[in-house]
Amino acid sequence: MKTMIKKDSVTVTVHGGQFHADDAMCVALLQLGYGKANVAVRRAFKIEEGDDSDYILDIGREDSVSEAQIRLDHHQSDKGVLTQIDETVVPHCAASKLALLMIEDESEDFRATFMREVLVPLAAQDNGVDLGNKIGSNPFNFVHVLNGTWNENGSPAAQDDRFVQAVNLVREVLDRIITHIRAKEEAESIVRDAIANSSNGVVLLPRFAPWQEGVIAANNGVAKWQLVCHPSNRGGYNLQVVPKENGSFASWISIPDSVGDLEGHIFHAHGAFAGFDTVEHALAAAKEIIG
Repeated sequence: MKTMIKKDSVTVTVHGGQFHADDAMCVALLQLGYGKANVAVRRAFKIEEGDDSDYILDIGREDSVSEAQIRLDHHQSDKGVLTQIDETVVPHCAASKLALLMIEDESEDFRATFMREVLVPLAAQDNGVDLGNKIGSNPFNFVHVLNGTWNENGSPAAQDDRFVQAVNLVREVLDRIITHIRAKEEAESIVRDAIANSSNGVVLLPRFAPWQEGVIAANNGVAKWQLVCHPSNRGGYNLQVVPKENGSFASWISIPDSVGDLEGHIFHAHGAFAGFDTVEHALAAAKEIIG
């Protein structure tokens, strides 16, 4: 992730008191960018004139970006618009403003997925915007329960400790979400290249990668690609039928029981899967199946 202020370590100020997914996410983003040990956190109820924090986030009612200091908030009258879904406007939260700066060098697909899965649900919840089932739930819904209850130690130090715990959890979840997004991008690239270099109705993958969405999209409703062949994690090569639609069991072709008589056969099941000892035997079987 891109960091705007080019320093080895930075200080971030967020609001004090009860914390939310927004301010916890702001700190987690910076920790992913700079490293956890390189981000010092202040929690305050007011930003004093001349505050020298590198980042002032979710407090201060001001947006300004310079090489020396980044200030981003959403408590001012003009929050800024993150997106609009149908007729519903989703205003920015502080974390969405920061994240868009930090991911601006990522691919278009990464940014779109990150918006859909993270930023829009987060900003909608933080701003009290009800989008119903138009988007998924905020992956950081759990943050509010980490605040202290009325009968627990309510000192600023105790609440700061709870905030640290919240940030640690948000950072771990955020890191896993990013890992999954990057893995999906890598899979899409592998599948695209495999399709471009395949023929005769069989997509040959050099390694297993989630392929269904990409191959189904490439078919675009016709049976151009009917089987996928890929290395098995148990050794050998597997053949799988290509569904007609995502989530459907209906496929363009079925693997017949007669594949059991073919050279190199290891297993077959449900008319949808078959395993062979080598790629050559798997492709020969695919030719027999497609005809």
